[in-house]
Amino acid sequence: AQDKINDFRDKISETSAFLSSPKAMGVAAIGVAVKLMTDFANKALEVRQSLGTSAVDSARLAGNVKSAAISAKLLGGSSEEAEAAVTGLVEEFGSLSVVSLETSVNLGKLVATTGITGKNAAALLKQLEAINGASLETNINLLSSVSSLARAEGVAPAQVLNSIAEDTKTFAEFAKDGGMNLARAAIE
Repeated sequence: AQDKINDFRDKISETSAFLSSPKAMGVAAIGVAVKLMTDFANKALEVRQSLGTSAVDSARLAGNVKSAAISAKLLGGSSEEAEAAVTGLVEEFGSLSVVSLETSVNLGKLVATTGITGKNAAALLKQLEAINGASLETNINLLSSVSSLARAEGVAPAQVLNSIAEDTKTFAEFAKDGGMNLARAAIE
């Protein structure tokens, strides 16, 4: 029995030595790099097929989509919803130029910290832009403020923001002062 235990210990030591060897580490690093490149290429192809963009624009947008996903994931949010927010923004505005790296990261943070769906975030940002003419960054900050206001009142920010976004027609008709009065009404 002792010989079997010693043999088992020796096999574990050999396996551990192999796995921590520079060759094994190099192979693992190459494997991770290939996986990341494959994921990026697949995302770029998905963007290209869904939006009909050029290869260069698809690659740039795929990078922004991934940045939003990572930003959301780091804050405990949904990477899928962050990705949906970025692609939804392109669809709502009809332009690739609205999505910068900074905007993508901030969208990821917004989705993660408020719980708003990606589709609703994009729709709400489009409505805010039409109403107040402010930049995307300003409107993202406005939605974060609404979220903080909702939390202060003991209301779930996701419910408030999604409720406003799902009734964008009413929002557009009755929004004054950049929509804060409607946000306060939704919180109430």
